[in-house]
Amino acid sequence: NMVGKTFHGPLTYFEILVGMAFLIFSEKKVDYAVMETGLGGRYDGINVVSRQDKLSILTKIGLDHTNILGKTIEKIALQKAMIINEKSQVISINQDPKAEKVIRGVAKKRNASIQFIIPMSLHLIKNLGLLGDYQQENASLALSAVNYLSQRDGFIVDKVKVKKVFEMAKFPGRFDIQKIANKVVIFDGAHNPQKMEAFIDSLIKKYSNKKFTFLLAFKRGKDYLDMLKIIIPCAHSITLTSFNTKNQDMINASVDPIEIGRGIARNARTDFDFEIIPDLKKAWKVVLKKKGANCGDRVVVFDW
Repeated sequence: NMVGKTFHGPLTYFEILVGMAFLIFSEKKVDYAVMETGLGGRYDGINVVSRQDKLSILTKIGLDHTNILGKTIEKIALQKAMIINEKSQVISINQDPKAEKVIRGVAKKRNASIQFIIPMSLHLIKNLGLLGDYQQENASLALSAVNYLSQRDGFIVDKVKVKKVFEMAKFPGRFDIQKIANKVVIFDGAHNPQKMEAFIDSLIKKYSNKKFTFLLAFKRGKDYLDMLKIIIPCAHSITLTSFNTKNQDMINASVDPIEIGRGIARNARTDFDFEIIPDLKKAWKVVLKKKGANCGDRVVVFDW
C-alpha cells in the first residue's frame, strides 16, 4: 500500500483522480488534455506538468479559499499564477490590476509568453447562447485558447461549428433557467463575493426592475456575509436552508442557517420576507408556493 507512504503524506482523493486521468489520457494518446486545477495552482495536483508547450489559462481571480490561498487578491493571484512553468504560454482574462501585476511578474520570471484578453472581443460569440456575463467571459477565454493553439500547432478551427456550439451551450447549475411549477427558476452555484456579484449583475441585466425570491444555503468556509450584502438589495424574500455532501468525495456540510440568519438580521434593510427552513425539501416546496407583488413572473433564485 504505497498510497499512504508518499514523502508528503497520503494522496488526496483529488490527487488520485488526477493521476488516473493522466494515465488514461496517456494510454489513449490524446492530442490535448484539458485539466482544471482543484485549488490554487502552486500546490495543486495537476501542477506536475512541466512541458514547455503547456498552455496555462487563467479565469477571473477573486477572493475564494482565503483560509488556504491567502487573504488578499495578490496572495491568491500568486498561488494561481504558479501554474505557469518555464518558457510556456499563458492566456488570461483581464484581471484586477493587482492580480495582473502578480501574474505578469511570474510569467516574466519564468520566461513565459502571456496574453490578457478582453471578454467578448471576439465576433464569433456575439450571439452566445450562454447566459451571464461571467459565462461569456469564460467562452471568450476558451475560444482564445483554441485559436492560439490552432495557430501554434497548425490545425483549422471551423468557425461555423464553433459558433453553433456556443449558441447551443448550456451548463446545468450555471445561470440555469428552468420553468418549474409555473415559475421561472434560476439555478446558480456562485460561491464567493466575486462570483456572486457577477451573477447578480447578470440577473439584474436580464430581469430589470424585478426583485427575486432566494433560496440560499452556504458551504462552510465561504464568505456568506459579503455575499448576502450583494443579494439583499434585490431580494423580495429570502429562505435559508441547509445541505450536506456526505455522498461526495469529501464531507462539506453547509453553514447553520440560523447563523446566516443572524448575519441577515444585522443588515439595515429588513423590508423583505425572511424565514429559516433547515430541511431542504421542505424549503424548496415552500419557496415554489411564494407569491409577491413585485416579483413579476415569480423569478425564483436557488443558490448554493
